[in-house]
Amino acid sequence: MVLKKNSERKVEYNRRYMADLRAQRRVNGLCTVCGAPARVGKTECHNCFTMHMEKRDQRKRRAVEYLGSRCADCGYQTDFVTVYDFQKKQ
Repeated sequence: MVLKKNSERKVEYNRRYMADLRAQRRVNGLCTVCGAPARVGKTECHNCFTMHMEKRDQRKRRAVEYLGSRCADCGYQTDFVTVYDFQKKQ
């Protein structure tokens, strides 16, 4: 039990520390991810923004491939993943 409480405290401390660090970087006009100067009016530098865009594109490409690489409604198939849009089914 004691170990779990200590690990929970460490996790909570790390969350608070990182949230405070990101807030401080935002106030100083730095990238909230790496601390480099941020783009004007933004919270990330160009490198971190590009890295996040690439990761998002990779996730979407994998999701499209997992779902059969075609539109579920009309059957349209293309190599451009930007065409596909994921909506929640109700």
